[in-house]
Amino acid sequence: PVASVDGEFNVWELYGEASVPLLNNMPYAETLRLDGAYRYSDYDNLGGQNTWNVGLVYEPIVGLTLRGSFSQTVRAPNINELFSPLTAATARPVDVCTQDAITDPNSNRAINCAADGLPTDFADPNTARSSGFQGGNPDLEAEKADTFTAGFVLTPTALPNFVLTVDYYDITIDDG
Repeated sequence: PVASVDGEFNVWELYGEASVPLLNNMPYAETLRLDGAYRYSDYDNLGGQNTWNVGLVYEPIVGLTLRGSFSQTVRAPNINELFSPLTAATARPVDVCTQDAITDPNSNRAINCAADGLPTDFADPNTARSSGFQGGNPDLEAEKADTFTAGFVLTPTALPNFVLTVDYYDITIDDG
């Protein structure tokens, strides 16, 4: 059974996006484009939040596109995360250093658990229990992420149905 949730918040948003061609159909610059976006969100429970994105797309020759972007994004907590009622909870911790797991011949767990100082003759902790509460928290703040992406798309004209995409992501999340 799941407890019912009662709560609400209001949000007002303003959004804009632009794609600006810088070069087109030139030697070594089939396409050079600057992309950008901005969103302002005003939550009555979180206040104002800014989200933005700036990216560059460059196609030096037909069939090869390079791209990269920087962005800051926001994820506001949802209704359940904010307002779910507290309920009693019992957890059974999962211990990867149990006797059954350590004797698995396909793992390095015995070495790793010994490195953590676990004696080889320890008792099985599978009967451990921890009790507490789970539920929402109306004091949660928005999560913020700074993201960098870079990549390329290869679509050689000699291979009409071939597309190769390679991307790199670096994402840092704060206040998770």
